[in-house]
Amino acid sequence: MDALLQQLSANGYKITPQRRLILEMLRENRHASAEDICAMLKQKEPNISLGTVYRNLALLMRLRIVTAVDFRDGRARYELNDSHHHHLVCMRCGKLVEFPGCDLKNVLGDAAEKVNFRVIDHSLEVFGYCGKCCGCSP
Repeated sequence: MDALLQQLSANGYKITPQRRLILEMLRENRHASAEDICAMLKQKEPNISLGTVYRNLALLMRLRIVTAVDFRDGRARYELNDSHHHHLVCMRCGKLVEFPGCDLKNVLGDAAEKVNFRVIDHSLEVFGYCGKCCGCSP
């Protein structure tokens, strides 16, 4: 968490109570929507607004401290950019599984090099059905 706060500071931004609370909330509640974050923060900071949450999330994403993820449920979800991982998402029940490890960078690097494209980042969400929903549980 300290490294993320230092990143804010190093880029010339103040570590405001709202920014600190948003980062703490995301550390405890990965994949929360802006509305979820605002509702949880109102318990600690009753005067915080959804606009404040959105503005701070936009800044944190620009600084690559936070990442937005689309799980195809109509709401952007946010997570700290503190580890590289991908997601398995059940299309029926919404179960979400994070999985580490990634060979995509190597594959993308080769393909990108052929067309003179510099890859900065990537994300991967794999959609399907969990064992319970597809009836294929052991």
